[in-house]
Amino acid sequence: MRTYLKAFIIATVITSIIVAFGVVAYKNAQKVAEVEDPVADFKVSKISKTLNLKKYHKKRRVSREHAEDVKRQVDDKDKSDNKQDKDKEKDQDKPKPQDKDSKTDKKDNKDKQDEKDKKEKPKGPSLSSLVERSRRLNILLLGIDGERADVILLLSYDQNRHKADFITVPRDTYNVVKGYPRADQKKINAVYGFRRSKGGAAGMKREVSKLLGVPIDFYAVTTYDSIKQIVNAVGGVELEIERDMHYDDEYSNPPLHIDFDKGYAHLNGQKAVEYLRWRKNNHLGGGGDLPRTKRQMKFIKSFTAKVFTTFDFLDVVSEIYDAVETDMPINTALYYAKTLVGFDPEQDISHYTIPGVSKFKKLSYYFRSKKRTEKMMIGIYKKGLETKQSKEEEW
Repeated sequence: MRTYLKAFIIATVITSIIVAFGVVAYKNAQKVAEVEDPVADFKVSKISKTLNLKKYHKKRRVSREHAEDVKRQVDDKDKSDNKQDKDKEKDQDKPKPQDKDSKTDKKDNKDKQDEKDKKEKPKGPSLSSLVERSRRLNILLLGIDGERADVILLLSYDQNRHKADFITVPRDTYNVVKGYPRADQKKINAVYGFRRSKGGAAGMKREVSKLLGVPIDFYAVTTYDSIKQIVNAVGGVELEIERDMHYDDEYSNPPLHIDFDKGYAHLNGQKAVEYLRWRKNNHLGGGGDLPRTKRQMKFIKSFTAKVFTTFDFLDVVSEIYDAVETDMPINTALYYAKTLVGFDPEQDISHYTIPGVSKFKKLSYYFRSKKRTEKMMIGIYKKGLETKQSKEEEW
């Protein structure tokens, strides 16, 4: 009995131990199963990424195909639009039917333009050809104030008609000389003060010749003092003062005082200079340079009338020659003076001003019209040649 009991107890203990070991083994197996396997995870991740990449490329391929379809549609639309635009241009280029009145108006406008162009173009011979055939004597008259020319006149004496044409060049006329770029140096009157061969009377003669397009034979330079001397030599000049003139300039050297009332006046040398210099009143104005050129010509006519009616002109020529600076030989001056017998200043003197317009460009300038100046000079030169031709036809 005891033997059986002992065997039963031993069997029970062994069985319990076996069961316990089985339970522990089972639990350990579960724990081991729950631990992450990095290799397995890597394999799973790699497979997942591969699958996702395939999906991405598939989507990208689909998007590219879609973009190509859209681009193809846009290109087709552009081609269609371009074709329509070309068709419209062709339609516009085609001559549209016009009524007779419209054609007539266009023709009339064309005829008017042709007539305008013909008027603007100088007819007949060129200025250079007229100069070659002419026997004119051109003398540049300069009235100097310091280092600038205050008066610029071209005396063109026509030996065929025994008439004198005076052409005024406004002192503010725009003129550019290389090497003198300042604004105040771009006026024709500044040339006199330039250095060496570019300035002086010779420089003025060269530049005025370019402006007018004609050669200049000689120059004669006067100052205010020489004008006083010449006017006093003939006993003064009688002249009508066209308006009240009152001007004072204390800063002038010497100080300038001009005081004239409207009406006839006898001008001695000093008064003659004041009359020639006046441009405006101190407060009321007066018109500037262009009206002054008319007054200068008015004075010249009155002076020459006094000389021809009262004095021996040859004696006056000698007096003038001594008072001015000139490159004309005295014998030449006397020769031409003899041809002035019977000269009538009122009838035989004509005055012109080069055409142009005054504008402000940093300073006040007078811009000449090249075409109109050429036309004016052609008209002046043609007068003498036409007279010569008519005389030859009479003979």
